[in-house]
Amino acid sequence: MEGIDSKVKFFLYFMMFFPLVGLFGYVFWESITDDRTSSEIYLSYRVKIVCFGKVKSIHRGDRQVLVLNTSDGLFEVPFEWEDKFKLDDSISKKKGELTLEHYRSGTLIEMLDYNEIAKNIKY
Repeated sequence: MEGIDSKVKFFLYFMMFFPLVGLFGYVFWESITDDRTSSEIYLSYRVKIVCFGKVKSIHRGDRQVLVLNTSDGLFEVPFEWEDKFKLDDSISKKKGELTLEHYRSGTLIEMLDYNEIAKNIKY
């Protein structure tokens, strides 16, 4: 950057780094001012999940999380529920609810509750 005026250099550096500093500052500020517990944060993400359908395949995802491929899409299974699902089972998770209905052969076999998982979150 030889031959460039120092004011132009300052402006260029400012335009490159200010957005990054602003973004990281915002994320940091949000994390230290958020007074929700880890359980509440976990549940706030889970309440938004929607998934219906029959389980067509079961595999491990990129983060080594068990994933159910349903007729509606992909559903990541919490570690605590990994042993519960088989091919051709059906699941129903509505937006705004913290329960998952688990069906086998058309019969409701259990209601899985994210609140039970949240109770064990310690950090």
